[in-house]
Amino acid sequence: MKKLIIILLIIFPLQMTFADTFSEIKKKLKKATCMHFEFISIIESDIFETVDSTYGNAQMAKDGRYNIALGTDVYAYDLKRYFTYVPDNNQLIIEKGTAAQMMIFSL
Repeated sequence: MKKLIIILLIIFPLQMTFADTFSEIKKKLKKATCMHFEFISIIESDIFETVDSTYGNAQMAKDGRYNIALGTDVYAYDLKRYFTYVPDNNQLIIEKGTAAQMMIFSL
């Protein structure tokens, strides 16, 4: 019982610290006009029994614009067009955004 109390006394302040830190992060993100993330994309396939992981980073603006690099591929949106660049075959795809998609970002 003493061990349980000691563990709880150690864990409880840690949870409060994480909760406070998370609250601070949420406040800062709410005010941010642009955010930058670095991440790892992990894709698991039950069919092929493989797991692939790729590093990426993303810049996202509050108005909906974004630029995402996933491995060597690049994805971008400028509120009017979607851009996909695949350097393996030196291909750039430009697609026009639909009115519905543009409305989502303007909300």
